[in-house]
Amino acid sequence: MRCSKLHRIPVLTLLILLTSIVSAHAWSFITSQFSAPFNQCQTCHVSNSNLAMNPYGDDYLDPSHRSKYANKHPAIAVTGDCNNCHSGKGYPIVRSGLGAMDSDRDLFTNQAEFNAGTFPGDATDFPADTDAPTITAFSLPATSSTLTVAISGFTATDDVGVTGYMLNESGVDPAAGDAGWSAIPPTQYTFAVAGINTLYAWAKDAAGNVSAAASAQVDTTASQGRVNEPPVASAGTDQAVVEGETVTLDGGGSSDDLGIFNYAWLQLDGPGGAALDANDPSAVVISDPFDIQISFITPSVGVNGTILTFQLTVTDGDGAQDSTEVRITVDDNGITDFDGMPGVISTYSADGQPIGIGNTGANACTRFVVLGTQDVAGGWQQPRDAIYGFIDFALKVTDPASTSITIYLPSPAPVGYKWYKYTDANGWFDFSRDLISNGSGDGADFNADRTQVTIYITDNGEFDDDPTPLVISDPGGLAAGLSSSISVGSNSFGSSGGGCFIEASTDHTQLFRSVKTIAAPLFVFLAAGCLLLPARRQME
Repeated sequence: MRCSKLHRIPVLTLLILLTSIVSAHAWSFITSQFSAPFNQCQTCHVSNSNLAMNPYGDDYLDPSHRSKYANKHPAIAVTGDCNNCHSGKGYPIVRSGLGAMDSDRDLFTNQAEFNAGTFPGDATDFPADTDAPTITAFSLPATSSTLTVAISGFTATDDVGVTGYMLNESGVDPAAGDAGWSAIPPTQYTFAVAGINTLYAWAKDAAGNVSAAASAQVDTTASQGRVNEPPVASAGTDQAVVEGETVTLDGGGSSDDLGIFNYAWLQLDGPGGAALDANDPSAVVISDPFDIQISFITPSVGVNGTILTFQLTVTDGDGAQDSTEVRITVDDNGITDFDGMPGVISTYSADGQPIGIGNTGANACTRFVVLGTQDVAGGWQQPRDAIYGFIDFALKVTDPASTSITIYLPSPAPVGYKWYKYTDANGWFDFSRDLISNGSGDGADFNADRTQVTIYITDNGEFDDDPTPLVISDPGGLAAGLSSSISVGSNSFGSSGGGCFIEASTDHTQLFRSVKTIAAPLFVFLAAGCLLLPARRQME
């Protein structure tokens, strides 16, 4: 019996052919195999018996596929088996570029439907909506002369669509079925009594998901003809610190008969003076000048030190204001290691060694706190031999495209020492930039002589410890390794030994690489042993 032509094709050639077909067209989350329900005709067709294209099928078709489809299905009435072409046996079931589209216009993208197991070409089949709306804007005027207050803006978004809006003064989250929901955003609200009133807002969708609350305040006491008492500002007491120290100023002691609406901090060129020029060597970067509490790092000073003056202005709901000043005396810290380096502020590490903070560019450090090993989390998994202790810093972001801070060391970091970072989710882990982002994104990177380490963190990214937009927070430090490690180089387990180790973190890619490093030689050894077994038996 003669073999078919298919049998004459070498197996390796078939594998290469199939691999090239699948890899050329497969979508990111579907490779060579497809499971129910997407191994049916109705993924792209009206039904398994009516092979007219559904909306997803129409979007899917391209010229090359049209010819393949026409050859397989010469007539609409002819049924076929999708597995002839799909499920990894030929042309894949999805095509690059369709993920962000909503072919059947059911308000879910094609990718969302594939992920949920619903058909992207059937508007009646869509994922269960479990995501609540998000309120994107809600505001009231600062004051109102009547109890009926105009709502300046009330908007919300949802992955499917917002169907209801709710306002109340209680702050208790409403249920989707409660009375009082409006199909359109309300444009005004009438309060029951005068005063500094807080109004809460919610949005819901058709599935009954209710958003988190948003709130805003308005002072309606003017409606009662009240005589306003002006506020009294308090910025706390004067302080004496050294250069490089983080200072906190608190306006919480300010008061008003009904409440303060706004806080504004300003650095002056002296007591009772004007605003200090930002290019002045004594100028600092304030964390948030409109917050009740602010922080900043004191600048480099000469041997005679300097005095910084800050003004706090508070405003009540009627627009009445009061201002006060506070003075910070800054003394020289005695560090000369970084003299002559523009923009570098010096301070001491937890064990008394001088370190520098790069505070130039669009993004500036507003908090830099040094910590000893007893002050940080991690316990038994804490990094070993943190020679400068640990650092907790906050970075004020004004240029999101370039978010980094450079730390200057008094001597080159020892070979093998890396920058370790801590997060509540991952614990301590190696934050080397080449490991975290292949050298082009987040992570820590040393300069050529290892006297500087630059830490890159994306604002509100995976490694930013502060959820506030345009604020980056990060704890970390230079260390020899993690206390919980497997030392591959010395084949020893535990805290001793050098060489590579498996970080105790959720970085599964690095874990796989480390395991592979151990497993590969073991596999070669076992394979060699297996090859020798027949020879040994023959000799016996």
